[in-house]
Amino acid sequence: MENKIFETKTGIKVIDTPFLTAQLSLYLILEGDKAVLIDTGVADTPKTYIDKFLSDNGLSYSNIENVIITHAHHDHFGGNYYVSQKNPLIKFISHKLDYEWIEDHQKHYHEMYLTHAPIWMPDEAYKDGLLQMCGKNSVVHQTMDDPKTTLNLLGNWQLEAIHIGSHTKGEIILHSKKHDTVFTSDTIQGCGSQLETGCAVFPLINDLEKYIDALHLLRDLNCHYVCTSHQGVLDKAEFTIEIETSFKFIEDLLNNIKGLFNNPISLNELVDSLWKEFYSNYEKGFQIYATTYAFCNYLKDKEIISKISDDGVLKWVMTKA
Repeated sequence: MENKIFETKTGIKVIDTPFLTAQLSLYLILEGDKAVLIDTGVADTPKTYIDKFLSDNGLSYSNIENVIITHAHHDHFGGNYYVSQKNPLIKFISHKLDYEWIEDHQKHYHEMYLTHAPIWMPDEAYKDGLLQMCGKNSVVHQTMDDPKTTLNLLGNWQLEAIHIGSHTKGEIILHSKKHDTVFTSDTIQGCGSQLETGCAVFPLINDLEKYIDALHLLRDLNCHYVCTSHQGVLDKAEFTIEIETSFKFIEDLLNNIKGLFNNPISLNELVDSLWKEFYSNYEKGFQIYATTYAFCNYLKDKEIISKISDDGVLKWVMTKA
């Protein structure tokens, strides 16, 4: 959908802030001369994009009252420190389950990217690049803990923050009933993200049950405008395609995983086979390991597979067809 049409209808501004070879959209809610920013991108996003955007629209950081961080990944909180220095009065808001990663980037790195060590581990260049994009540590002032939290902002804006928890533990979406708009951030994973290099980033799903629930929730909300982080603003037709694509990806990956359980298989062996047979167009990075592990846990909860120790190596086995 064209940004100008969306902005005219809602008064919400879209800030396009690509980084590396990935698309990234931030959103600025405006009410008079006051604003709320949704996510801050990576560390250099504010200086590279937000500064100019504010200036071009006759605004400054002094107009921003709140920043809402949708979840604790570097491309959503990385600009926090820079923004906080531009206006120390800005209050940063996130879910309680994510705020520690948003504040402490070493904690974020170790607890997220070393989850599957030594099966998959980032090298030093990866680590250094990631922490650079995270920016300097900074404070979250307000956290949410309930399944749904109503945020009254700018005097006239009411956003319902809904806890999702499928992409990160504290992931949220933001729903404005009045404006028939939902800010989904990375909730809709589809088939992952296509990079300009021609390679793709595998969908990152940490809890499949919650992800399926989230897709159903978004479909039930049936908003006219769906504001994503990596696909821009979607209208209803575009949104329907993305939801169908997401469900199809889930179905295919579950079937592909189950088809590889001829013998006990470790996570490393499973990812190797999946990547070689079905997903070689994707980066073989953290995402495919984390998502495969989440899908295996989903199948384990359904008692379709179980886990055993094979001479000290943890492996999955099929328990029923």
